[in-house]
Amino acid sequence: MLTPEDLATAALIPFSNSTFLDSLISRGIDPSDVTCAPLASGWFGPLEESRRLMKIQCYSHKDTMNFYMKPVEGLTALVDIDRNETLHIWGIDRKIPINSDPDTDYRYEVQKEKDQPSSCKVNPIFMIQPKGPSFEVEDKHLIKWAGWEMHVRPDARAGVIISQVKVTDPETGKYRQVMYKGMVSELFVPYMDPTDGWYFKTYLDAGEYGFGIQAMPLDRLNDCPTGAYFMDGVFARADGQPFLRSDMVCVFERYDGDVAWRHAEGPTTGEDVREVRPKISLVVRMAASVGNYDYIIDWEFQTDGLIRIKV
Repeated sequence: MLTPEDLATAALIPFSNSTFLDSLISRGIDPSDVTCAPLASGWFGPLEESRRLMKIQCYSHKDTMNFYMKPVEGLTALVDIDRNETLHIWGIDRKIPINSDPDTDYRYEVQKEKDQPSSCKVNPIFMIQPKGPSFEVEDKHLIKWAGWEMHVRPDARAGVIISQVKVTDPETGKYRQVMYKGMVSELFVPYMDPTDGWYFKTYLDAGEYGFGIQAMPLDRLNDCPTGAYFMDGVFARADGQPFLRSDMVCVFERYDGDVAWRHAEGPTTGEDVREVRPKISLVVRMAASVGNYDYIIDWEFQTDGLIRIKV
């Protein structure tokens, strides 16, 4: 699996290559306006054995944060991340125009300046828990809620691992083993385009980039509601020193206004009974930002013993 240092180093290697810089300038691109992405190169022959290789493709971030909308299409560099050298460059003379649309920035502070129809606006909404959350946390990782018990921990590769999951048997009152370990095994992204700039894109987003390594801090109140419990991820850098992914995982209760169980007696029975129970679930959430993809992983535990996994 790649480390944060591998990714940062790889993206800068082509900038020490004069041919690469000349190719950018010949396109009318200022290298200072360029952001490059370190891309897993796949495996396409014995010449790539015994080397740690990546391919680099770049984007223009001029006048926008959404540089993914402005690719320097056709230009690809192959780099050795152990030797810090550029081995080959494709598309030096290709002059594919860069997207010139000025309206590409996704940030809210940019979008809100535009006139929005009133029908698109939504007022803030919050879920209030006057007595606080119903779940308990022991030793920072053991979660107990509504008859459930589970161990939750951040992981460099899988993002979050749920283990030793138990649920209370309603007849015996004892725990039943439900799941030994649950985790993302992989997210494989084969682009399957035969052209030079695309054929190698066969990403293993967990195994190569790491869902935990790429997990960004969750936004309190937006990614996770009030009352959520947050966990930090502590991982190893390339030199073995620890680094922190703060607020990487959150645990919270969810209520969407759904009904878990209900029954009412009609007037013909002579009874006035209306029994309605709200559907409340426990959610363990993490989000990995792998390049321009954001993966939100939810482990949802229900009071009826069901586990839902949402991606």
